[in-house]
Amino acid sequence: MFASFLPSSGAASAAGRRPLPLLVLLLLSLLPAVTTWSAFYLEVWPYIIYPLAKISLVLLPFAVWRLVGGSWWAGLPDMGLAPPSRRGVVSGLLLSILIGAVFFLLAADLPGSAIRQKLESLGILDYYWSAGFFILAVNSALEEWYWRGFLLAEWRNHVKQPAVIIAGGGLFFGFHHFFTLLPYFSLAPVLLFTGATMLAGALWSWQRLQGWSLLDCYLSHLIADVTIIMVGAILVFPAV
Repeated sequence: MFASFLPSSGAASAAGRRPLPLLVLLLLSLLPAVTTWSAFYLEVWPYIIYPLAKISLVLLPFAVWRLVGGSWWAGLPDMGLAPPSRRGVVSGLLLSILIGAVFFLLAADLPGSAIRQKLESLGILDYYWSAGFFILAVNSALEEWYWRGFLLAEWRNHVKQPAVIIAGGGLFFGFHHFFTLLPYFSLAPVLLFTGATMLAGALWSWQRLQGWSLLDCYLSHLIADVTIIMVGAILVFPAV
């Protein structure tokens, strides 16, 4: 099922570049969690570290491809930058239904005041919708580019078992959201939502291994994020 997508041994070398050392790949997979913990949870220079972290998601792949002996653009053919199809939209709508169902089951136990206070401390409460637009239009694209475009392709050079790639893709992707959720909720909901994010990351990894376009994954991610922004608005701005 995945044979046409998984490369043969030495594929990176055949493309004119060396596979990344495994330790470097692990550090790159943990980097978003470290920057989120620092900028968002600890609020250490958030207006510097957070933008730099997002910019790094775009630039790091190009730098890595160059450093391992390829051209600046060496990894682009592996990223799946093909035109999207309707299946990305369908996937996103199904995820949105699940998100909405879970929210309405748990809404009474989710305190919106903690989210509101955190947004106030970061100075972005008054910009909720514009910040939401950034998350919708930009952040989901950056995350798909980095996680399902860049890192997933690099992991394929080390791991030949699709199930391991899918599980690892979900694990690392969800882990960096743990620090985004931690200021808002008690530990139990944080673990629940982090687990849900890991499942979403695993789903999008599975879609890429099935040969879905990276843009299909982006559309699915984007539509799911629309639902999350709407749910957040209900919590932050409750009806009077």
